Amino acid sequence: MSSNSLFNELGYGDDTEESPGTVCIEAELFGVKSIAHCPQCGQPNDVVTLGVAPVFSYGPCREFKFFTIFGITELSNGVENALKKLNPNYGLCRAGFSNEPHYLNACAACHHVFEEHELRFEPGDAFRPVELADYERIQLIDLGREVEYQLSQDEDEERIFDGIEANCWNPAADLWQVIVEQQSL
Repeated sequence: MSSNSLFNELGYGDDTEESPGTVCIEAELFGVKSIAHCPQCGQPNDVVTLGVAPVFSYGPCREFKFFTIFGITELSNGVENALKKLNPNYGLCRAGFSNEPHYLNACAACHHVFEEHELRFEPGDAFRPVELADYERIQLIDLGREVEYQLSQDEDEERIFDGIEANCWNPAADLWQVIVEQQSL
């Protein structure tokens, strides 16, 4: 059983020997908008990804108060259109080693396709804030949509969304706390 405190907050204790199963969670969708400089031409660009704020009727779960989604391979038309309104240069592209289509951002000036590692891995990247100035450039924009997803309560903590296919979910409670709740760093 995972040592993640989510299990305890959902009522599954450490003394349980069998897997707790799957929990169905409702969530609000957000566009997460930031700025990144193109590694090819140096121009600043708006970049976006999808953010999710779970709605817990049985109490808060701090670790999953908010998370960002990457490795997106499928979106409903409505969510895709909402993200394209935030950044017209966001769309389905073939890039990287796998050459599989993913939703990625492109430079408005030179059309370089940003790989996700250019936006979220290093401290200070577009979606990995460290200092107050990093948080100030990020916007959480309510897309006015809700989604339901299933959280499999195992070591992988797999999330299965309705209408969204993705392979990476980054807990980002700090974004919610600093940007929405106006808590200090």
